[in-house]
Amino acid sequence: MASKNQGDFVKRKLPKFACDIFRKISKSSRKTGHLHIDEKCSGCGLCKNNCPVDAIELQMKKPVWIKNECVMCLRYLHLCPNFAIQYDNRTKNHGQYLNPHIYSLD
Repeated sequence: MASKNQGDFVKRKLPKFACDIFRKISKSSRKTGHLHIDEKCSGCGLCKNNCPVDAIELQMKKPVWIKNECVMCLRYLHLCPNFAIQYDNRTKNHGQYLNPHIYSLD
């Protein structure tokens, strides 16, 4: 017969101060302040329409990220048909990945 004991059975736990430090670091690394839009942006709205958490708004036909909601999935970076969305200078020479199992986008 299986044991039905209840409780917290995790043997290794991080101290609270370590969790607080990790949370602070992860929050700062997820900010969208490093994103910028090139002049190649056509305002098509693919980034906004395909955002899984609705964290992108179009203002004057350019995407603007709602920082509190964005989960930094970077889907918009790979969906942009003009490759107009950049993350600092880190993505300038990178290609785009499109899942071969997805046939159409909104």
